[in-house]
Amino acid sequence: MESYLSVRGEAFARKKPTFLGVLENAWDPLLNPEGIVNLGLAENTLMHTEMKEFMNSEIQVDSHSLTYGDGFSGSRKLKEAICHFLNKNFSPHTALLPSHITVTSGVSNALECSAWALFDQGEHLLVGRPYFNAFRSTFSDRAGVGLLEVEFDKIDPFGLAAIEKHEEALLAARERGVRVKALLLCSPHNPLGLLLHPTPPAMAS
Repeated sequence: MESYLSVRGEAFARKKPTFLGVLENAWDPLLNPEGIVNLGLAENTLMHTEMKEFMNSEIQVDSHSLTYGDGFSGSRKLKEAICHFLNKNFSPHTALLPSHITVTSGVSNALECSAWALFDQGEHLLVGRPYFNAFRSTFSDRAGVGLLEVEFDKIDPFGLAAIEKHEEALLAARERGVRVKALLLCSPHNPLGLLLHPTPPAMAS
């Protein structure tokens, strides 16, 4: 049967992430007792009740929200709120402005857009193990970015000793002729749940 997809479209369609099959067969005590109990995704289900109550009681829509709004990079009101939060809590060297922010439909989409814009096909990214299993498809399926895994053993992946592990992986890659373009730090770490502190924990107020 003739395909109406492009060659790249067909190649991409074959790379369906494994965890999507898990989501399609999620366990439920009544509706799907033979389904899969998903321990592979970091979802804060303990907050669902509070989040639903807040969203259903606080969301207000005006006519501006029903138009193209402030463009394709997110609403100015949202970007101002993001800037306020990041400037207050992380004290960046250069204060963030709404023009510095682009809002996407989720973190995975933001990462894929960054991979497409910042990397050339065949370049690589350092990522510490263990890591969110969707990182591999997010970076490689369309952007063609490879992941180089960094082993930490029992070392804190956000501690100073982790710098040496990253450097070892970087130098080993260079010896093999592999170009490393960036380092990915995921905070809070998925799946470990560890936080990257802007200041050492003992000094944090």
